[in-house]
Amino acid sequence: MDGNIPYLSVVIPFYNEEESVGIVCSEVSEALTAHQDLSWELVMVDDGSTDRTLQVVDELARGCGSFQALHLSPNSGQSAALEAGFRAARGEMIATLDGDGQNDPGDIITLLDKMEKTQVHMMCGIRRKRSDNVCAAYRAS
Repeated sequence: MDGNIPYLSVVIPFYNEEESVGIVCSEVSEALTAHQDLSWELVMVDDGSTDRTLQVVDELARGCGSFQALHLSPNSGQSAALEAGFRAARGEMIATLDGDGQNDPGDIITLLDKMEKTQVHMMCGIRRKRSDNVCAAYRAS
């Protein structure tokens, strides 16, 4: 990491996702470098993975100055991984993505633009289509 403070920090927790880490991080880099006026960093948090996720995260961090690797041990859960990433993040703005590749990193730019136009301090996106078996709909009683 260089001494310059980025505008945006993207925090991604990974747990046993060695196959998606490289793809997700490449997609983030591609989406954000397309906006040359945007300074950013990627904080990859390995949440005590038992596969090769730790090694892949470290390799990516060594290969790119905008990438930072953190490691939790033992596995502590997504909330703890996000908190660790938030503490390490240096950006004025923070965005999060899941490590499974189901989020489009290009949506970060859309959300940032909307935040600047509406002058809000927080915004979230909702994934309309899931590729796993988690139920995303809840009904108030």
